Amino acid sequence: MIEFKEAQIAVQRKVSKEIDWFNDTNEKHFDGAAFVVEISGLLITAFLAGFVQTAKEKVEKTGVQVFQKLEIFIKNLFRGKKPEDETLTELSEKTAETLQDLSNDQMELYLNITEENMRIYLETTMPVDRAGSLARLIRQSIENQFTKANT
Repeated sequence: MIEFKEAQIAVQRKVSKEIDWFNDTNEKHFDGAAFVVEISGLLITAFLAGFVQTAKEKVEKTGVQVFQKLEIFIKNLFRGKKPEDETLTELSEKTAETLQDLSNDQMELYLNITEENMRIYLETTMPVDRAGSLARLIRQSIENQFTKANT
């Protein structure tokens, strides 16, 4: 199983600076710190789910569905509803299995596709430059964990 604690911390730092972009409901009565932890976890699990799905299907647009679901989860968080989906632990196991079957070139391709799909989703909630920066950080953080797991 691959650990994603370092990725979570890196994403939490970035999300804490971008939290207002995710709240389109004008809800102001939520715990910002708890939300940062939750949204960071959702972003990482969505990225991993998109990566696994894209690698499994070997197509470019399959992972987009994962990010459409992510939008619903985020809106529900602001309304006090906890999302029910695969956990990071479950996705970590699936990701480790998926990585065993991929060449380095395939892994790079699927990471690129997943980062692009994440960026496209994030652009619906924040400016293009911020969306690209956050998607890149998520990808780099996860890729670093992949590298550590293989050494």
